[in-house]
Amino acid sequence: MSNGTTSNPWVRFARTVHRHPDWLRVYVEGDSWFAFPGLFNRTSIPNWLVKLMGAKFAVYRVDEAGDTAADMLSGRQRRQLRDRLKNDNADFQLLLFSGGGNDVIDELKTIVRPVPGGVDASSFIDFAALRQTVDRVVAYHIDLADLRDRYRRDCQIVTHTYDIPFPDGRKVKKLGTRKGPWIKPALKDIPKKFHRGIIRIVMDQFADGLVSAGGGLRKFTVVDTRGTLAKQKFWGDEIHPTSRGFEKIAKKMRDELHRQYPKHI
Repeated sequence: MSNGTTSNPWVRFARTVHRHPDWLRVYVEGDSWFAFPGLFNRTSIPNWLVKLMGAKFAVYRVDEAGDTAADMLSGRQRRQLRDRLKNDNADFQLLLFSGGGNDVIDELKTIVRPVPGGVDASSFIDFAALRQTVDRVVAYHIDLADLRDRYRRDCQIVTHTYDIPFPDGRKVKKLGTRKGPWIKPALKDIPKKFHRGIIRIVMDQFADGLVSAGGGLRKFTVVDTRGTLAKQKFWGDEIHPTSRGFEKIAKKMRDELHRQYPKHI
C-alpha cells in the first residue's frame, strides 16, 4: 500500500498506479477517524488497514482531522472530489469515507436541552433538532453517492458509523486549535448519570439514519461499528479511539473490504 516518498499525495498515487496497474485504486476522504493528527497518525483507521491487510491498493488520501461532512461535500473539497472522480487516468474503484461525527457533535448544544426533573436520558433531547441534524448529515452521504454516480458509477463507497463515546471531558493533544472537550460542555447542566445515555441516543439515531439510507443506495456500504468500543479503555479522549480502538474499528472494515475485494486483500 506504499505510495512512495514524495509528500504530494497525487504524485504518490500516480507513481503507485504506474508501478502496479493491477492494484485497486482507492480515494480516501475523511475526518480524524481516518486522519488522526500529528505524530500519532499511525493509529488511524487507514494506517491500521495497511498493517492488517497488506493490501494491493494505490491510495490517494485527502482526509483531514476536524473536517465535517459539510466541509467534504461543499466548496473546494467537493470540487476536488468531483475532478478526481472524473479523471479517467485515476479510475477510482473504491472510495473510503469517514464523515458526519463532527457535524453531529457540533450540534449537541442545539440537540441537548437542560430541563428540570428529567427522569431519563431522552428527557434532555430535542428530538426535532436531532432529526434535523441527522437528516442533514445523511443527506451529505446521499449527495456523495449521487456525485459518484455522475462521474464514476462503478466506484464502490465504503463508510462507517461511529460508536458511543464516554463524555468524560478528556482532551486530545496534537489537534491544533481544536483540542476539546467536545461533548461534556453541552451536558454541563445535566446530571452526570444521564450523560452517556444521551450520547448513545444521539449517535444511535445518526447511525440508524445512515445505515437505513445506505441500504437504498447502489454500491454504498455502511460498516456498522457500534459496540466495537464498548469499554472506556478503547477511547483516548471524548471522541477518538486509542490506537487499539482504531485497530478494532479497522478490523471490522477490513472484513468488509476482504469480502468485496478478495483478490486485493
